[in-house]
Amino acid sequence: MENQETSQQTNQELALGYCLIIEDNIIDQAKIRLIMSDLGYSTIITVDSLKSSAYFLKKMAPGVIIISFHLKDGTNGVDILNFPGIYQSKLIFVTDNPNEGLYESVQGKPNVGFLTKPLCLFVTKSTLDLLDLMVVT
Repeated sequence: MENQETSQQTNQELALGYCLIIEDNIIDQAKIRLIMSDLGYSTIITVDSLKSSAYFLKKMAPGVIIISFHLKDGTNGVDILNFPGIYQSKLIFVTDNPNEGLYESVQGKPNVGFLTKPLCLFVTKSTLDLLDLMVVT
């Protein structure tokens, strides 16, 4: 029975893929990591810049990417849209300074969601569920 439960858990993890968090605020990183863990993601990679994420993006497409719009290294999270194959992943942009211009910069892109900080479990899950309905591969 234990092997069957372990197998089901492994299948769920494979279906979810891994989660890549690109956030330069360590407190926000920890909060997002906890939320994604609660949602069933066991492999969660956290980096603090778009440049640091390049290795992981090239190696294997994450199931979900959560990225801050504004990173302290001066890059803009929207630059991630230039990575080849990025639309294979669910992509959630987060910001603590919401404005219409930020939203419009990603509006209409496939597999893309938009959240404002602070994130919470229910709203993050809801956004992921909506992206599941709209997935484009």
